[in-house]
Amino acid sequence: MNNIEMKTLTSVEVADMVGKDHNKLLRDIREYIAQFDASKIGHTEFFTESEYTDKANRKKPCYLVTKKGCEFIAHKLTGVKGTEFTAKYINRFHELEETVQKPRTALEQIALLAQGTIELEQKVDTVEQKVYAIENDMPLFGAESDELSAHVKRKGVEMLGGKRSEAYKDNTVRQRVYRDIYNQLRREFGIYDDEGKMKSYKALKRKDLADAHEFIDCYTLPAYLAEQIACSNAQIGMEDLQHGA
Repeated sequence: MNNIEMKTLTSVEVADMVGKDHNKLLRDIREYIAQFDASKIGHTEFFTESEYTDKANRKKPCYLVTKKGCEFIAHKLTGVKGTEFTAKYINRFHELEETVQKPRTALEQIALLAQGTIELEQKVDTVEQKVYAIENDMPLFGAESDELSAHVKRKGVEMLGGKRSEAYKDNTVRQRVYRDIYNQLRREFGIYDDEGKMKSYKALKRKDLADAHEFIDCYTLPAYLAEQIACSNAQIGMEDLQHGA
């Protein structure tokens, strides 16, 4: 661990100092960074993106907070909370500086080297996990989206009673069935934009493709659509009736 890392606190520790939920502090720091970026002020002297391992051994996001970052957060606090946090982070940084200046024994140096090796291995694992996540979180390739679309059409034809059925020939009913399949697919796999609006089915993540096909196989009609299809298929075309007469 280098001097820059030694002279920072994690946002987890800072959240504990200010008595705030870590997720809320993360949200605040991200807002500060966005404001810095908008003002073209470098934020790395205050906050640096990082991650930590929680009690369940899961990797979670956090920030490394410098002394400047702590000062910035302290300015956002008022009254006793601000005073208490200022005293805590000043004491904590003094502890860190004393640790850096203290001569290390041979055993401590070996322990540091071992710790460095562990951290390097953890970073390699993190990179591999990120590569895997990127590959699987990508939207569908063209051929995959075409394959999914074809599956929806096949299922729709099946639900309508075949291509020769009256329900299939009714463009309105047919489109309602296809639309319902796609809408249920989006809801099942959370295919929404940041505003909560449904996105194209093509935004489905590649890791969910197999489950999406299984979902389509198991699709069932809502009652109102099933009734419309039954009514359409029960009708005899007027032209056929007239020809029969």
